[in-house]
Amino acid sequence: MGCAPCTGQQPLLPDVFSRSLPSGMASDLSAPQFKDIDVAVAVTQASINATMKEFLSKASSLEVLKCFVYKKGTTDIVEIPYAELKANAHGSDPFTLKDGADQTNKDVFNLATLGFVGAFKAKGGLPSVPPANLPSIVGLGLHSDSRLDFNLTMSEFQIVGLILSGFSRATAINKTQPTGAGAKPWYYNFKVDLTQVTEDPNKKVPADVRARIQHLISTVGPGAFSVQKLLLDLETASLVANPVIEGVSDSASFGPTWKMISEIFTGAYFAELRKTGSPIFNYTITAKKALPQSTLTLKSLVHSTAPYINEGKPTASTAACLVYNLTRQPTPPGIVPFTWNWVNQGEVGQMSGVLAVRRAVFADYLTGLMASPSRGLCWDTTARTTHSGMDFSIYASCSPAQNPAAFEAVHATSGPHGGLITHKLSYSHTSSDTSVNSSDTVSIAMDFDFRLSGSIELAGTQIIITVNPVVDMGFRHHELGVHYTDLEKQNYYDKIHTVTYDLGVSAQGQLTATATTKTKDNSASWAWSSKGIVGLTGAEQDVQNGLLSATGDLDSNLDGAFDVFASTMTHTLNDAQQWVFPGADTFVTSHVFFSTDCDLVTQLRYASPNMMSLVKSAAVAAAPIAGPSRPPVRVNTNYKIETSAELMTNYVQSDILQPQKKFQALQTQAGLSLLFSIGTSDEFNVVVEEVGKSKHGWALCSLSQSLVQQEFSAGKVETFAVSQMAGDAVDRKIHVAMSVEANGNSHLYLSLNNSDADLAWTQNIPWMAVPWNAVDSTGQKIAKPDPLRIANITLTQGAEEYVVVDILRNQTAAQPLLERYWIDTSQPQNPKWVKHSMAADFEASSYHSALGRAAGDWVDGIYTMGKVRSQAQLTYVPVYNGWNPTLPPPVSRLYLPDHYLPDAFAACHGVDQNWTDLYVASQGGLYYFAATNQGDGAVATKLVSEPTLLSGVRKLFAAEASGQVTVWGLDGNSQIFYLTCKSSDVMKPEAWSVPLPIVTGVDAVSPYVDRKLLANTFFAHDGTGLVKCVKTPSTGLWTRRHIELPPSSYTQDSRAFKSFTTEIKVTNKDTGVPAGRVAIQLTSTTATSVNINHLYYVVGPEPVTVQTDSDGTVTIVELTHNLVATRFAVQVAGADLAAEGVLVNPMQSAFKRNSALDTKEKLKDAKVTKTDGSQEPFIPDGVDDDTLDQIAKMNKNLDAAHKSVEKKALPLLRAEPILLGHSHASLQHRFGDLGEVRSVDIGDLYSWLSSGIKAAIDIVKDAVSGLYHFVAEIGGKLFAAVLDCAEKIAAAVVWVYNQVKMAIEWIILFLEFLFGWKDILLTHNVIKKFIMLTAANFVNDIGGAKKEVKKVFGDFKAHIAEWTGAKVPGATETPAEALKAQVSQKTSAPGNLGTHHFKGNARRASAQQSGSGVPSALQLITDLCEKEEQAISNAATAVKTEVIDQFSSLDLGQIIERLVGIIGITLVDGTEDIALELLSACEALLPQLMGMLDKSIHIPVLSWLYKFLTGNELSFLDLLCLIAAIPATLFGRIANGGHALFSSGDAWVQRMLDAKTMEDWSNAPWATPPNLASLGASDDDDLKKKKLQALALGFGGGACFVINFFLGKVIGDLKDDEFVDEDAIKLLTTLKWICSMAVYAPYLNQEYFEQIGQAKKWYSSMGKIVGVIGKCSGFLRIFYCVKPKGMSAAGYKKVGIMFATVSTVSGVLSLIPDTVSFVMKEDLSAHSFMKTLSFISGDGASILSLPIQLTDDPDLEMAQLGLTLTSAALGVAWPFAWLAE
Repeated sequence: MGCAPCTGQQPLLPDVFSRSLPSGMASDLSAPQFKDIDVAVAVTQASINATMKEFLSKASSLEVLKCFVYKKGTTDIVEIPYAELKANAHGSDPFTLKDGADQTNKDVFNLATLGFVGAFKAKGGLPSVPPANLPSIVGLGLHSDSRLDFNLTMSEFQIVGLILSGFSRATAINKTQPTGAGAKPWYYNFKVDLTQVTEDPNKKVPADVRARIQHLISTVGPGAFSVQKLLLDLETASLVANPVIEGVSDSASFGPTWKMISEIFTGAYFAELRKTGSPIFNYTITAKKALPQSTLTLKSLVHSTAPYINEGKPTASTAACLVYNLTRQPTPPGIVPFTWNWVNQGEVGQMSGVLAVRRAVFADYLTGLMASPSRGLCWDTTARTTHSGMDFSIYASCSPAQNPAAFEAVHATSGPHGGLITHKLSYSHTSSDTSVNSSDTVSIAMDFDFRLSGSIELAGTQIIITVNPVVDMGFRHHELGVHYTDLEKQNYYDKIHTVTYDLGVSAQGQLTATATTKTKDNSASWAWSSKGIVGLTGAEQDVQNGLLSATGDLDSNLDGAFDVFASTMTHTLNDAQQWVFPGADTFVTSHVFFSTDCDLVTQLRYASPNMMSLVKSAAVAAAPIAGPSRPPVRVNTNYKIETSAELMTNYVQSDILQPQKKFQALQTQAGLSLLFSIGTSDEFNVVVEEVGKSKHGWALCSLSQSLVQQEFSAGKVETFAVSQMAGDAVDRKIHVAMSVEANGNSHLYLSLNNSDADLAWTQNIPWMAVPWNAVDSTGQKIAKPDPLRIANITLTQGAEEYVVVDILRNQTAAQPLLERYWIDTSQPQNPKWVKHSMAADFEASSYHSALGRAAGDWVDGIYTMGKVRSQAQLTYVPVYNGWNPTLPPPVSRLYLPDHYLPDAFAACHGVDQNWTDLYVASQGGLYYFAATNQGDGAVATKLVSEPTLLSGVRKLFAAEASGQVTVWGLDGNSQIFYLTCKSSDVMKPEAWSVPLPIVTGVDAVSPYVDRKLLANTFFAHDGTGLVKCVKTPSTGLWTRRHIELPPSSYTQDSRAFKSFTTEIKVTNKDTGVPAGRVAIQLTSTTATSVNINHLYYVVGPEPVTVQTDSDGTVTIVELTHNLVATRFAVQVAGADLAAEGVLVNPMQSAFKRNSALDTKEKLKDAKVTKTDGSQEPFIPDGVDDDTLDQIAKMNKNLDAAHKSVEKKALPLLRAEPILLGHSHASLQHRFGDLGEVRSVDIGDLYSWLSSGIKAAIDIVKDAVSGLYHFVAEIGGKLFAAVLDCAEKIAAAVVWVYNQVKMAIEWIILFLEFLFGWKDILLTHNVIKKFIMLTAANFVNDIGGAKKEVKKVFGDFKAHIAEWTGAKVPGATETPAEALKAQVSQKTSAPGNLGTHHFKGNARRASAQQSGSGVPSALQLITDLCEKEEQAISNAATAVKTEVIDQFSSLDLGQIIERLVGIIGITLVDGTEDIALELLSACEALLPQLMGMLDKSIHIPVLSWLYKFLTGNELSFLDLLCLIAAIPATLFGRIANGGHALFSSGDAWVQRMLDAKTMEDWSNAPWATPPNLASLGASDDDDLKKKKLQALALGFGGGACFVINFFLGKVIGDLKDDEFVDEDAIKLLTTLKWICSMAVYAPYLNQEYFEQIGQAKKWYSSMGKIVGVIGKCSGFLRIFYCVKPKGMSAAGYKKVGIMFATVSTVSGVLSLIPDTVSFVMKEDLSAHSFMKTLSFISGDGASILSLPIQLTDDPDLEMAQLGLTLTSAALGVAWPFAWLAE
């Protein structure tokens, strides 16, 4: 039954359409005059032309060449084959004739002789002229039956001929269609009557054309609406039309040539094409993919024109439509003018047209659809009453109706939701019964009735089905003549059930419906009232209970019936009998709705032609990536490099970047990472990777905070997009976009063309607001959605700027769909929103988009994958129409073989960076759409089948770099995988790598190929935070790092981690002095991040240049999760690697420890030592001997493999895979015959094993190549990888123990360096005790020093001759010779742990500041220093010139002799008063001194480590003692034959710890303190203990020497900061002074312990006095490290000079006891030489203080540094020498 036309009141429009009527809303095919039209397809003139031009621009048409001559002896023109013409004309080619040449030209003469008339070459398509110069292909008339204008263009067109005049005169014509910017093309213009073409099958046309017309009339099949089909129709008409060529002169001088063109060309051209069976443009009507079958079987059509109606009059407009009028009848419908516009002028740019289905046609479909399901809503009721004697029984039930009704189409009326009611449902059933007892005294009666009403309303985008089942029930009785109503008859079940279907449409024309149900309960309340005697006696209670039970059953049944109905209808609408619009092969459908009169309307977009065979891709070689310029370095090869490396525990204080809501990674020009993310606080951030700037290497910058705070009272970033131009360009701009949600609306901001080199914009990003200002294609404003909610932003990776924004369309729907806009940024000050209708309907909750470009397109397009309801779809559509931006671009629907649905896709800019290939994952396979295969209906090529990993892929990414394509994915099991292949071999399945799981437990990933190192890189959420994973090209191994940020608090706990730590020591070859501030270059095997001297670097094959620190050290710390480290080639910057470089293999020590486990016995004996010193067996209990033998064998094989490659040069280039060459016999012996061995990248295989997958491992030698291979049997398959470098071999160690299920952490714990913290802490206590006693001694000495200054200085004058006449025969060793022999034994990465962390964290040290007074008595000291400044300065200059400048080359005797000549009585006299005043100033502050030593200090890492080890807070003194104790213990163990320096069980150690005085501590080795004279004759064991004391103090002094100097540089830097941190300066100055307590500890002689004034040697007393003066100066400096308040700048400068003067004086005076002591003892032992040289070096460093203060000369600073380092190095070296004597 049809749907009757609507009459009466027009329905109200739903709110979604009340704001603006979309195109097609006025469709009213239900009007009587259109009764024969079932479906109307209206496409705009603009869209037809744009799509035809798009097709013709890419189409590959055959070239047609025709030549004509006069028939001999006649004027008839006949055709001649081109080859025959040339042969007869002696090789003359008509197409190479020179235009205008005459008969004197040989070719003209030859052709004229043959009677040549003319020739043409033509090829269909578009001319090469600007789009604006092209004519319209089709023009529509102003009436429904108007003829069409058709312009036939040619991509190539050449006309040649001869103009004959007179006797034997000929002129050549050679015309080629013009091309270029100002050219106007040639074209044929036809008038075509399409209605006649399609209606008259008997028209006199060629047979093949007639067959095609007959096919068109008999069936409306695939291709009926296509531009190709339209061209076919136009071709048909062209055979009988009169052609007119515009743009080619019709001058009479053309004569026969023009006649040939005008009369012969079209026939000859089309006839030639038909010989191949092809129409004009290779049109084929067969689709490549089976499309959904249309619901309607349409049997005939007729074309008509629908001119644009403006103010009631037809007008010429691009919105005029060509309408295909279709019917289900065999006879085409008549042509009737439409009274409405199909497409609004303002929406021409958003759609190609609309398709409308007459309301009655869709109503018929619904009628059939509803017939069966709606019958299930009808129910019959049964009421029955009976009696037996005086007992009554009742029965009430309901059951499905015997004769149910169904929804029927009705006369359309207005509905409550603003639409039209097109169907109604009505059904009722009644049942009642009465029963009387046998005595006729009591009777009962019951009513039980069912009624049902329902309606279907079509409104906006919804089908609203309402059903109202009602059940009425009543009960009454009479007794003794009285009637009682016990239950009033009412609607005890009365519910209005509504199911609302929100409609959508797939790209293939499939209607989808998303259901929302609701129920309104109008049921009456139960109203039972027992009455009469029966009621009072309770006899009716059972009746009431029974009726209540019946109503309960009824409620359940009827509710269930509706649920079944709704579920069935949802399934039917979406699957079983889904409505499918016709034309799916030609059009892409979207935006479905009901018109005002409820025609079913959907918007149309032309599908793009499939261009796979029409476009040839250009192979463009990838340009090599330009490397960054290297910083200038100082070339100097006069250095020696020593290294030490260990696997050891290290420590860091940092925050880990926590999981983010969304993140995406880009990279800088230098190949560093930029990680954009929205954090848990809804703030948009970028984390910038930066090298050589900070410790952690990552800086977090907020991109949104400032803007949001400024623009909104409250706002959050809801989404963002970032992109970077793909390819190998050096400058790849970065585009950023974000959407801020505030007050319920989204706000768009853009920041485009940001530099990828200068990242200053990350600190203050320039945002451009993009407020809503959308316009349609006519420039009319589009109303802003309320609210405006942005769903997604997509940015281009191409060279041009494209920004696409998706917003929610129908926000109140159960599944909101999308609207799409692109942002026109051509005017940056006024960006515009431009409507871009989605290619199809997509649900906002499940779609993905990416920008790219299909081959041949002029603009970027957008790929979109998603679904509407259950219909998945994948489309590609240009951002705008390249031929006319005001028109909709064509759409491509892309398909996978076997009707597979895509899981994920990735666009990849290929060799031609403007074009993108598309990779799609589905059903365990990887599929490929080449850029040339992205037309409508294109079907992908399957590349790889890997069901395990490629199933349920959630994300896919792809990139091409340097001739290599990489595709990454995140699968359904949260595993990251990748595949790679050469760009040239993409279509070869065997060329792709084997994908393996790289990381598991991941919920998001963002990858790229590092543009500098070409390293496979990705960021991932792995459950613990964000990690960066990098695969080194040369080794194939993966490194993995968390993103570490600066700590939120520098007092928070640190973290321990396993590291390979390398110490590089650079010394001057000639002097042996550590070389500070020297540039060295590091080249590495692994692309990874490391910390170098507390700065973050990314290392790899590109050299990294760094400077040694002040003591010539470079410390590299590399995090490890296994046993793999980065090998380095180290060289002085600019030096030749072969001559000067040193290769460092940090894995060597740990690997050797493992290689030693080559028998089962050794494995059983192996022990793991924990931090607390306790031990456990390395191998767990229960491991059998066979397993241990297998492990031992693999360890042997790994050792052999390592020896075969350890001397190879570093592999710095991309490694090519080495395949297995041997037979599988050895593998079969181990694993059995498992078939093919799959060669894989070893890093991928190791990563897979890390996931915990069950595997059997072996190490196998390849019999062919001689190389060892790592083999794993997993899941019945063999995987193998070559072990051809040290890194791969080291990484294999942990998997050797796989079969005993040993954790990697346990293996590392066994193989790492053993610090022995128990021994270190004991050494720390020993050194600490000594310094505490030294400080106490200093306090005691100040008073005595004041009294003895004059006496000591007098003694010096009295003994001056004794000193000046000193000679030192035999003292011939130079400082350089002493140093060079000692350097290697002092280089230790573990020993450097404390110093390393102190250097890196000293600036962050903090302590509670205590009030302290500032000494006021310094003015006198300053005046005295100023008075003696010149004399002291002269002496310092003389020492520098005579001694320091030549220090390394002078022997000790020469040094002493020269010093004697400089220092005299006059100089000493001038310093006496300074010393006295300094001691007086210091004495007043002594009460504060001891408290400073025990004061707590917090320094990152070290404070945490100390508390972790001891449970105590770290004090100033603890800090220095811990730093000194680490190398002292480690080196002491070496010097002491593998035993600890000190043992807690030794009595002499306890005596040191219990000492009350320095003398007690010094005499601790002896049970009874010896006499000074007998010290040399002591027991060897006791003397050795004394030497061990010296060694401990030597390391303490050496460490404090370096720290002291380092602190001086840090304090200087702090003072130069813009904002001076005075507390930090005071703290570090205090620490510097405490260092001085330990600096001279190893040099103390026995005489030092004597009280001042009691010393037996004058020079000993002088030494003590000078020492006290130095300590006083350092102590007082604490109070003047920053300018006191009230002191002038000039006054503070003088104080600085004063302290420098005192330092120089101390150095000068110290030379006296330091040299005299050596001379007087006449001890020429090696250790005595070194000790004295160490003294003098330290003195010299002090002497330079005043010259540096006065001149600020950097060369003097370098000299001071060299002397300081020499003193420190010799201070450690001499105890070693003493031990060796």
